[in-house]
Amino acid sequence: MQMDVSPYIVRSKQREVSRKSSLKRRHDKAWELARTAAELLRNAYGAKRVAVFGSVAQTKEGVDL
Repeated sequence: MQMDVSPYIVRSKQREVSRKSSLKRRHDKAWELARTAAELLRNAYGAKRVAVFGSVAQTKEGVDL
């Protein structure tokens, strides 16, 4: 007797879409905060260049620039 696993596959795909959407929102929010911080550093301290690093600078999941 075989078990129907299709509902599990569908739910797994839904969770993956939700996870990616959540990560995108978090990444976008991090960039928004980074831009705000860069503006503050330029205005308050005269920074000429502000670099972003770590997970905010990722272009692909798990890869830092």
